Amino acid sequence: MSGLFCVEVADERGTEAAFEVTTPVVALDLALRAHRAGLAWRVVVPGAEGARPLALEDLRSRATRQAAGDPDAAAQLRQAEEDTSRAARAALS
Repeated sequence: MSGLFCVEVADERGTEAAFEVTTPVVALDLALRAHRAGLAWRVVVPGAEGARPLALEDLRSRATRQAAGDPDAAAQLRQAEEDTSRAARAALS
């Protein structure tokens, strides 16, 4: 389930950062953190035909598959989803 994922994050002033990670759970965690912070982000998978962007649901699906076979990844995914839910509830308060 591992590969290479590049998480690209940018703020409104154009400052950019890129993180190369090897698991979809870590890529999803970074993307969700960027989203909660109000930053623009995208996740791309480098390949022979060039970089291919992943939609959030595709990334979440890959992360869920990884977590199904890896207890550490499952815990990290659960924490990332809980953090996102907590932030959403706080925003509604």
